[in-house]
Amino acid sequence: MNRARFTAPARREFLAQVAYYHMQEPDLAARFVGAVEAGAARALAYPFAGAMASENARRVFVRGFPFAVVYLPEPDGILIVAVSHHSRRPEYWHLRVQETSPAYASPP
Repeated sequence: MNRARFTAPARREFLAQVAYYHMQEPDLAARFVGAVEAGAARALAYPFAGAMASENARRVFVRGFPFAVVYLPEPDGILIVAVSHHSRRPEYWHLRVQETSPAYASPP
């Protein structure tokens, strides 16, 4: 069974962004959640189709928002290590990738 899992830091930054968008406009928060879920679903369906973000990590863009879902392919799905803004703190998530030992990082 394939599944998408979040690391704790990725979940926190995702939820913080949802809260921010909700304060701006509740419908915007719902659209952001849907767009992140759609990005994660694309990554889950085609884990090696995402653009290389680092040696082991891949990224899919969140449609309609300046974010990307950064993830590591795993045998049973994907591990989301960041929901990263395009222009804020570029590549801050690299340490998270190094700390997370992927089960595999390239297609079999």
